Parts: sequence; C-alpha cells; structure tokens
Amino acid sequence: SQEVSSIAPDQACHDIGTPDEPNLRCYWADAISDGHKYVWATVWRGHDVVDVFHMDTGKLIGSFGTCGAPRDLDYHPLREEIWVHCSDFSDMESSHMDVFSSASPSAAAETRVMLHNNTEARSYGKLVVHDSLGDVAFSTVYGQSYIYRINLAEKVVEKSIS
Repeated sequence: SQEVSSIAPDQACHDIGTPDEPNLRCYWADAISDGHKYVWATVWRGHDVVDVFHMDTGKLIGSFGTCGAPRDLDYHPLREEIWVHCSDFSDMESSHMDVFSSASPSAAAETRVMLHNNTEARSYGKLVVHDSLGDVAFSTVYGQSYIYRINLAEKVVEKSIS
C-alpha cells in the first residue's frame, strides 16, 4: 500500500487537553468506501460527526452531523447510501441510525430509526445493508435478543424478530 495523502491531527481529531498541554485523540470506529469517490469514517471527536474524505486525494471533504455516538457504517450501492449505526443512549428525540447520499455527502436526509424506546440502553449494535436485500436492512442492539428489520425506503423499524 502507498500513502496518497495525510491530514493534520488538529483537523481530524479532538483535543482533550488544556491550552498549556494539548492532547489530540482520534478514536476511529469505522471506515468504509463507496468505491467511487469518497471514504466515510466515524471518529469520536467530542461531537457527533461523520468525516468524508476524497478517495483519490485523501483530502477532508467535510464533517457532517449525525446521530449520537456514530459507530458502524455500511454502504448500499444500489441506493447510493451510507448508513450509520450510532451507539448513544436512547432518547425519544434522536434517531439511532442516519443515512447519507454517497453521491452528495452534504445533502440532508431525514431519519428516525428508533431501535428501542424508553430504555436506559445504548443503541450500539451491528447493521447489515446489502443490495441483495433490496429496501431492507437488519440490525442488532447489544444486550437485546432481537434482530430489527428496517425499511430503508421509509427509514423506520418494521418489526423486531425474536
């Protein structure tokens, strides 16, 4: 492999130090490419964003707000979507997943995929989207014995499967 480009830590990491003693930390959770133009990455940086890099140059295209504590990423090539599975604690206002257009990272998308409500649990789990599944995805939540069936077109949980 060959390094194409690099980015300064102060542009991609979170400073958890003090002005006298800076301490930059990058806690990368996942990265995925759309295979065409962009590489998407989730990183803890003190706020909830997905970083998007140009695949050929390595330049940071932007950091885009998303659901709480973004973790896993999955790419649906036929829908040209990047799905984000977040791991923050449940609240009734936030979605546990988010979706971005892989063709236009800054385009806003409305999602409200609630994997569990009225619980103290985190939404951390695994997500599977694939072109062979069509408009359906499946997700888990750590500590729960369900598999969630998600309608990608409507961006909602259709049902939980025991």
